[in-house]
Amino acid sequence: MTDMNSNFGISIEEWHKLATEGAQIPVSFIIDGDSMRPLMRKGKDKVTAVPVYRKLKKGDIVVFVRNDGAYICHRIWRIKGDFLVTIGDACYGFDTPMHISQVWGIVTKKEKNGKETNLDSALSRTYGRLWMSLRWLRIIRRDVKRFFVRREV
Repeated sequence: MTDMNSNFGISIEEWHKLATEGAQIPVSFIIDGDSMRPLMRKGKDKVTAVPVYRKLKKGDIVVFVRNDGAYICHRIWRIKGDFLVTIGDACYGFDTPMHISQVWGIVTKKEKNGKETNLDSALSRTYGRLWMSLRWLRIIRRDVKRFFVRREV
């Protein structure tokens, strides 16, 4: 992701430091990847995240930092104890399991073509769970497409 500056002009690192000190400042940024398509479009959609303020739930979209230092915005697939697994809506495979402390924020809304959508609701999480449950259909579609593309060569 790029453009990770909040509405107050601070970096994501500064935002996280303030959040760990108890500040509940939202941060907005433009998505710089296709892993959350079709929900979020690269370079076009702005999302807003807030520091984690409640227990995380399956289907939540979270901002986390990977071990390589990259900031990622993906959906929670599974939570087990202090660990969770995430997956991008357009991804076929899961992210490496991570400790819950790696999650810096919960995505609460997105802005697409000037219209805001609440992403921190039961309805949004239900949509996410439905989308994740259909993952196997996307995998079959991908594999069938690959099979026929190879045959045409």
